[in-house]
Amino acid sequence: MQEIEAKPSVNLTPMLRQYLELKQQHQDAILFFRMGDFYEMFFEDAHKASAILEIALTSRNKGDENAVPMCGVPYHAASSYIARLVQAGLKVAICEQMEDPSSAKGIVRREVVRVISPGLVLEAESLDARGNNYLASLSFHQDQIGFSFVDISTGEMGVAYFQTLEALQSELPLRAPKEIIVALQDLEHPFLKNLKNILPHCVLQTYAAELDSSKIINQFSDEFQKCWKALGLEQVSPLAQRAALRLLAYIQEALKSSVNHLHEIHWVKEQGHLVLDATTVRSLELVRNLQEGGTWGTLFQVLDNTKTSMGARKLKSWILYPLNSIAAILQRQQAIAELLENSFLSEPLSGLLAQVIDLERQNSRMATGIANARDVYAVGKSLELLPQIQENISHFHSAFFQGLLADWENLKDLSSNILNLLREDAPLTLREGGLIRDGVHAELDELRAIERDGKGHLAKMEEEEKQRSGISSLKIRYNRVFGYYIEISNTKRDQVPARYIRKQTLVNAERYITPELKSYEEKVLGAEGRIRVLEYELFSQLRTQLATQASKVSKMARKIAEMDALLSLSAVAKENNYCCPDFVSSEELNIIEGRHPVLEKLFPSNRFVPNDVLLNGDTCRLMLITGPNMAGKSTILRQTAVIAMLAHMGSYVPARSCRLSLLDRIFTRIGASDNLSKNQSTFWVEMEETAHILATATSKSLIILDEIGRGTSTYDGLSVAWSVAEYLHDVVKAKALFATHYHELIQLADEKKALQNFHIAVKEWKGEILFLYQLVPGGTSQSYGVKVASLAGIPKKVIGRAEEILKQLSEKNPPQPTPASESLQMPLFTREENPLIKEIENLQIDHLTPLEALQILYAFQKKIRGL
Repeated sequence: MQEIEAKPSVNLTPMLRQYLELKQQHQDAILFFRMGDFYEMFFEDAHKASAILEIALTSRNKGDENAVPMCGVPYHAASSYIARLVQAGLKVAICEQMEDPSSAKGIVRREVVRVISPGLVLEAESLDARGNNYLASLSFHQDQIGFSFVDISTGEMGVAYFQTLEALQSELPLRAPKEIIVALQDLEHPFLKNLKNILPHCVLQTYAAELDSSKIINQFSDEFQKCWKALGLEQVSPLAQRAALRLLAYIQEALKSSVNHLHEIHWVKEQGHLVLDATTVRSLELVRNLQEGGTWGTLFQVLDNTKTSMGARKLKSWILYPLNSIAAILQRQQAIAELLENSFLSEPLSGLLAQVIDLERQNSRMATGIANARDVYAVGKSLELLPQIQENISHFHSAFFQGLLADWENLKDLSSNILNLLREDAPLTLREGGLIRDGVHAELDELRAIERDGKGHLAKMEEEEKQRSGISSLKIRYNRVFGYYIEISNTKRDQVPARYIRKQTLVNAERYITPELKSYEEKVLGAEGRIRVLEYELFSQLRTQLATQASKVSKMARKIAEMDALLSLSAVAKENNYCCPDFVSSEELNIIEGRHPVLEKLFPSNRFVPNDVLLNGDTCRLMLITGPNMAGKSTILRQTAVIAMLAHMGSYVPARSCRLSLLDRIFTRIGASDNLSKNQSTFWVEMEETAHILATATSKSLIILDEIGRGTSTYDGLSVAWSVAEYLHDVVKAKALFATHYHELIQLADEKKALQNFHIAVKEWKGEILFLYQLVPGGTSQSYGVKVASLAGIPKKVIGRAEEILKQLSEKNPPQPTPASESLQMPLFTREENPLIKEIENLQIDHLTPLEALQILYAFQKKIRGL
């Protein structure tokens, strides 16, 4: 666009002027400009898009000095190209032809019908079926933040208020929004400067809008308006209200349509669940692994036995936001118990759910007007299953299932309307016909009959006219100039009925038309086009009807998702022999024969060793765990945190038994990492995370610490670790597991009554060590680090020297230099073998002039080279 403005002499066609007018309204987006069977892009958009999409860049008016760069993609394949642009972090504005080019007077009217951005994707092929796709909005006032998020593909929306930037920094990675919008004045906020370190793939957008509450909210459904009013955001948090309003205005402007599937908005309380910060979620590999960020080897992969995408997303949400209410936890536990006791009922229920499509996302596509007939038909087939699902659930009596049944709706009318109207084999396109069943619309049936059997219909009409007029020689014919006509010879002219209208006179005959024939002509000539238009109209009417019922479909989708997630937990518990944890009022966390749910699936059962962890508020609140690397310390730490988290999900846990009190947070500080982009060392990151834990944890928290202080010198690290352990015991008083290589810390057990020493057992045999992976009472004074280094393949010569140094250090003597004959590096001189040593010792350095010293050095160099 700037290129054109710099060349006012460019002679723009009306079409290009129209393009630029629309582009002016969407300057931050790639404009997909519909021209016939293609979406075209021009000017800078063409340069940018052609490079990303790897398509040919050409030009309009090629060869002209004012040639306009352009590129294009076929409209029927546009979705894959749009997905690539959006994945690159760009917006795409879809501009459609709003009238038939064949009947348009002048230039075809075009409008932008939708803007697609990373946070506003609805197409299934561009979404992770088993994960959410969040768009978020932030509003700042110093360190206070209003936060709102929405998954437009499912209809989920929430709003929150944080009093600290740390709270927001913990929440954002859990939601992992693809796009965040802020006001222009907030763009310079220090938090946003660091956003790429928190969310590397998130796109930050500025959006200026008049945040008129009533004007924005009135565009949404009645249910949403009631929910908004009930929240009372203006009184509770104007900052959160501002974030939510900006989000809603952004959605309205982008989708260009009503958003009927957003029917509620929930308030997210910072303490409304067991809190897992981003570090804990990452360290425990709950939903993403540390290698490439996928789900393989994660807790989610182990627990995910869901039959629907909706259930998988719900399960992931349960993992990231465990419960902190005993009543809610017990509801899930009791429901799982009932499923396990009645597998003959749960298995058919799972079979029914396996037939249900992603109702949440298809409902969103219907509500926003982008669903095709095949999508809608699949929704009808899924809704048709609701009565059977209800019947199956009715056999269960626990509170969880009764809650699902409380406001259950089978939506029979909706499913009947869909299945009675639409064809099962409907095409993906909407304007090519083939959408509507036969026998549901009289005019459509007639048009199809005309299209299928035009000659037969004409023959029937001709026979009827012969009988009515008494003219046996009457013929009905057609030509391109006059259309359909009745031809009667002149000899029968006096028998022509009065209702016939003369159309043409020939030498031997007259040609006539009748109102019926004229009507038939209009129908048969326009039958194909009319069929397409009428089918699209009938489909659009159905889609509009479905949009008005979006909240009901969404409610049933949520019920199915929760049911699916619970069935998954039940199936996993049964398959892996999990137990039901008991929640108690006393402060304890007692796990008998606990296992890591992921590792026991990765390794054969005979290789995984269960372990006990017994924590309480009086005699063992803090377990200090020592032992060698590779012995299993980190596994025990992680499995303890995961088991506690699973219990708060309402899930069964991988153990023989488990008793615990309700926790408020789980913290983990495991593994070494740095942050090069922030110029932060491993030790700095370790201390920053530890500081956060010490400042935030309470006596009701569970803390998992691994190797505090290892990123600095031995004495500095030991001092920090010692002090942290004391602070946890004396001040925080949380339940904690503290793994360390600093064996000096085992002395703390002598003076700290609620601290006990444990170690990972190993066995020495024939100079080697065997890992037993067993947690046993008592401390250990050995790390077996040299042995582990040997197992890892360090050269034997290095290992031998390391053992010598270790022996010297353990005897509290400084390491002695390696004898020359055993040195790891070839020596330059040895006293016994090289005469240069004697010469150097006899030199009178104080009496040498600089020139003499240089000459002697030169002589030494010649001798050494000779050697």
